[in-house]
Amino acid sequence: MYKKNNDFIEGFSVAVAFIIISMYLLFFDSNFYSPYLKYVLSALTGTVGTVGMSVEINKITEKKFKFDNLSLGVVLIGLYFFLSDYLNNDFLQTIILILLLFGAYGTIEGLVIMCKIVILQTNSKKQKIRNFFAFLFEMIGGLSALVSIIQAFNII
Repeated sequence: MYKKNNDFIEGFSVAVAFIIISMYLLFFDSNFYSPYLKYVLSALTGTVGTVGMSVEINKITEKKFKFDNLSLGVVLIGLYFFLSDYLNNDFLQTIILILLLFGAYGTIEGLVIMCKIVILQTNSKKQKIRNFFAFLFEMIGGLSALVSIIQAFNII
């Protein structure tokens, strides 16, 4: 039990550190000569921190619908499209293609898990309908949060 709690504390601390670095790069002056490099590093460290935070929180919660794979997949796909507009070098485009790969994998895996939970793990028709609407409302909430974040960064 001690090792599990210690692992959670270490993982959570690393995730928060990445998020703090991301916020520092985003909101404060730094020694980077290129603003694009500063924003790319901020986005990457923020993504690593968000992914780590999601994984650590998912370890302690017992929610029926676990959106870690799906939401992280969508975030990585969004990050890929955001970075692909700013990086014109073929080498860098190839590197960030990894984000698209992991994003597609996480999104597809998350959707398959959601469908499995909604369709296969319930016996009654009433419970299936209840699970479907719970899934639908959680998806709408997650997408609205994603859209508000995108609007905050003036991407759309």
